[in-house]
Amino acid sequence: MMTVDLVEAAGFEAFEAGNASEAIVILEATPGIRILFTDIDIPAAWTA
Repeated sequence: MMTVDLVEAAGFEAFEAGNASEAIVILEATPGIRILFTDIDIPAAWTA
C-alpha cells in the first residue's frame, strides 16, 4: 500500500506529484495543504 492510500484510508484528501514541478503546481493551487511528504531523491530541478 502506498502512503497516499494510507492517508486517504484515514479519511484525508491526498495529492500525488511525480516530480518537484508537479508538486509546486499542486501546492500553489491548494493553499490549505497542511503537511507534505516527500522523497529524498526529488526528480527535476529544485531551487528555493
